[in-house]
Amino acid sequence: MLPEDYILLLFKTAWDSGSPSYNGGNVIDVAWPTILYSPSPASPWARITVQHVTSNQASLGQPPSRKFTRTGIVTVQVFCPHGAGDSTYATALARIARDAYEGRETQGIWFRKATITDVGRSGAWYQVNASAIFEYDEHK
Repeated sequence: MLPEDYILLLFKTAWDSGSPSYNGGNVIDVAWPTILYSPSPASPWARITVQHVTSNQASLGQPPSRKFTRTGIVTVQVFCPHGAGDSTYATALARIARDAYEGRETQGIWFRKATITDVGRSGAWYQVNASAIFEYDEHK
């Protein structure tokens, strides 16, 4: 599996176990990076993106002994329909995403600076984002 797959898997595991308690026992829909998704205007949903930001060569040598440090950010955008408690609801869901990464490590991928940002109204939705910086080493 690629590093991106492990990053997505951490979120999926947390989301599949945490989001049903906020949605009548059903997992809340997610727009995944490679899947086209059209949200229902009456239901909450989330979108996850994994973006690489920097890449630095961390060691010298000949392939495959060179080490490159990759850094990026994973963002989960949570959208809830406007209505009573939409901010509280969206924030509770964003906490699931933040907690999936906060202080975690998987397959040599380290996560730090996990945060929640209240974006507010975004079209027909109330939006709250969760994000975390990730870093891992790749040998080439």
